[in-house]
This record gives sequence, C-alpha cells and structure tokens, in this order.
Amino acid sequence: MPVNPRPVVEAAMLLRAMAPGEWDRFVQAVRGYAAEANVEMLRSEPALLLRAQGVAVALNELSSVLATAPQAMDRMRTNGRPTHP
Repeated sequence: MPVNPRPVVEAAMLLRAMAPGEWDRFVQAVRGYAAEANVEMLRSEPALLLRAQGVAVALNELSSVLATAPQAMDRMRTNGRPTHP
C-alpha cells in the first residue's frame, strides 16, 4: 500500500517558499545522504543487510518525494492528489 506524500509535499512547499536557496541545499544534502546509504548497503555485512536495505529504500523514497515536491504540488492543484512518480 503506497504512503500518501501529501503532508510531506505541503510542508516541503511551505519551507521552500520561506527559504528557496536553503531548501535546494537541503534537498541536495538529503539526496547525497541517500546515495551514501546505498553505498553502505552494498558494503554491509550479511547480518545487517536487511536493515541497511530498509534505510536505503526509505532515504531514497524521502529524497524522491522532496525532490519532486514542486511537481507533486502542481498535480495536487490540478487533480487534488499528489501522485508520486
């Protein structure tokens, strides 16, 4: 069952409106952190692989929601629903 990103999208757009430059830096930092989590997942010990995979998946999903928040907000305004790519 997919999670509804609406609350995150709305909060993200509010923060972006308040401080656009800082918002862009934050999104890039989260994307970098997600990329590092992917690398760590590949390096993880077998006993820690499932946890590392869960962290990597969650961070990548959050990173994607944040990066596509402006487009999701546009879709919400158009059809009332933030479909996530």
